Amino acid sequence: MTLLRKAKSDILFSNSVFIFFTRFFPVLAVLLVQVYYSRHLAHDVYGSYQNFWVQLYIFAAIACAGAHVFIVTYPPAFLIRLFYKARSKYFFYFLLWLVLVSLVFAWMQQDRGFSLWLPFAFLIVHSVSAIAESILIVFKKLRQLALVNFVYALAFAYLHYASLNDGLELRQLFMYVLLLMLMKLTSYTASAWSYVVLNRKEALSEELLTTGVGSLWFHMGLYDFLNVLSRWVDKFIVSLLLAESISGIYFNGAVDIPFIPLIVGAAGSATLIQLASKEDKSEPAYTVTLANRTSRLLSAVVFPLFFFFVLFRHELFDVVFTSKFSQAVPIFLASCLMIPLRAYSFTTVLQNRNRGAIINAGAVIDLVLAFALIIPLYQLLGLAGIALSFSLATYVQAGFYLHHTSKILGVPVLTLFPYKNWLAKLIVVGSLFTATHYLFSSYLSARLSLALGFILAALTILISISLELRRAAKQ
Repeated sequence: MTLLRKAKSDILFSNSVFIFFTRFFPVLAVLLVQVYYSRHLAHDVYGSYQNFWVQLYIFAAIACAGAHVFIVTYPPAFLIRLFYKARSKYFFYFLLWLVLVSLVFAWMQQDRGFSLWLPFAFLIVHSVSAIAESILIVFKKLRQLALVNFVYALAFAYLHYASLNDGLELRQLFMYVLLLMLMKLTSYTASAWSYVVLNRKEALSEELLTTGVGSLWFHMGLYDFLNVLSRWVDKFIVSLLLAESISGIYFNGAVDIPFIPLIVGAAGSATLIQLASKEDKSEPAYTVTLANRTSRLLSAVVFPLFFFFVLFRHELFDVVFTSKFSQAVPIFLASCLMIPLRAYSFTTVLQNRNRGAIINAGAVIDLVLAFALIIPLYQLLGLAGIALSFSLATYVQAGFYLHHTSKILGVPVLTLFPYKNWLAKLIVVGSLFTATHYLFSSYLSARLSLALGFILAALTILISISLELRRAAKQ
């Protein structure tokens, strides 16, 4: 039994790491571009550039219709059967939906001087790539995904660097990025198709059971849209209502710490893949154990990052973004308050148990509460109040999901996550970072203080993960 648990822990950690790295490199490239462009572009030009991406993410969530989220719920054989046996009209409806949403997005970008075809094709390729990436994750082509995305990230960063040095022209830049995305999508498609051909015969030997599939897809599509909306709607509203110079400041302050959603998403996808196997799937004890193991690993990364970003926020903006973005620091602090919640994947068990209605109810609660808080908190705190409203609403949403998960599994709420483990980490890591930040800020320059703080965070994460893996191996 010990060997079996160790094997499951190793598989979970290995899958999480590879899924993380499939998305890590593109996000790193985007972060480097964000920093580089923040330092070298005027506020309005930088705001215009970021507004394109913000609106793209919103419309991509609509265009994908949750397909990229729905896919990872099922094993590879089921997806192959679904692909071959689904009626052709469903593929036609999806394609029509994708085209219509892309047309609306393209129409909105005309004020930036783009031809209609460029944002239209950009959204289609971006959306289909997201779906193809999820398919390859289910097919466990993780090493190939990581390699392709590494090459893509290098080219993406170089294109932005070269474009700025040659005199930035947004239309030309996005055209080059579109060509790059097309090459990545071609690689994805070839890999997915080769897997389908090799495994088609075995997969089609079983019957296609679609009970609950349509309902889950609808709910996961709605949830994905609501989730993306909750992450980007504040920036979307700012991009539409306020000057582009203010958009740039708000974006830098309110943007998610880029790697944390990747870590949570990778862990959630790996857990779903594990739960999708028949073994122990229906046993609450197995599900709770897997959720606890995942959250211990997540907290080993999330908690050190939380204290680093909160305590070293002034050094971060002074050194990385320069003083011209100092107005974004309070916005950044308000956004950081939701980071501790990333130590748990609140919807994974609900998704595995096909409880899409509950997931969507929580997403609606999150948005409604956030919108209810925006005006009073904006009047009290300015732009930081907008970010704070979404952070506070997320805590209410987390409590809602935990309550329903405990009811579904028939276990107390406190058994769903390792609260003792979390409390110990919060006390130890919080004390460590508070003391070291006080010493660094008192005697060192901002640049050196930030560098040492980053090293401390990295070491703390490595040590925490090592301890968690050793703990799991002994169980």
